[in-house]
Amino acid sequence: MATGSTDQTITVRQLCSLTGHAQSFFSEHRGDLPQPTPLHQPGKVGRPTLHYSLAELAAFALNRTASLSDAECRLIVALGRPSEDSQP
Repeated sequence: MATGSTDQTITVRQLCSLTGHAQSFFSEHRGDLPQPTPLHQPGKVGRPTLHYSLAELAAFALNRTASLSDAECRLIVALGRPSEDSQP
């Protein structure tokens, strides 16, 4: 679990950018993912930003893909979203 430091966590917005999924995807699958930690940004009012522990996400990914080879994982990623090389 995150201890308040944002250098070992990732926000939902960053996950959206990384995966190409909308924020609603992470809301709909919150029960499948590790528990996020709400963190208040200094000087900001309103709802806290949800942060996921990178270690917990890595364990989640390893658990979900342990039976796959490196090539299978790369193929799934390649087919799941456009590569940065193909972007105009």
